[in-house]
Amino acid sequence: MSCRVRSASEASFADAICAFGVFDGVHEGHRFIIRTAIDQAREAGVRSVIITFDKDPTELFSDAHDKLMGNEERLDALASLGADEVAVIAFDHVEASLPAEAFLEDTFGAGAPRAVVVGEGFRFGQGATGAIEGGAGMGWRLGSSRSWSWMVRP
Repeated sequence: MSCRVRSASEASFADAICAFGVFDGVHEGHRFIIRTAIDQAREAGVRSVIITFDKDPTELFSDAHDKLMGNEERLDALASLGADEVAVIAFDHVEASLPAEAFLEDTFGAGAPRAVVVGEGFRFGQGATGAIEGGAGMGWRLGSSRSWSWMVRP
């Protein structure tokens, strides 16, 4: 099965199990997070999606970029890891200005995933104010009917 790489606005997250992060170097820790999502999705019989950004968000705010990989190289590496899809968020100043809940609404739209796997210290939303506290199993709810669980991996 080949992995599709597409814009997050074109992706469907409904009932998928997702790995979410910058994955700046696709190193062993990142691979663990991604493998967890892929394995969980296969066990559940649902799609696995890696969610990342078109560029490292720090590139918007700093001229100094000590990057482990270029953006294209990183996306190619992510696409080779066995997920069904890589969804790429176009990260710009508008996206960076969204409060945490609005960022999740903008990212997932009407298609709430079944679960999202993230690394420790994962932050999102304006000023990185959105955080997953409490570890595995903590739910997140958008609106009245869409919710999913977070799985935090070291």
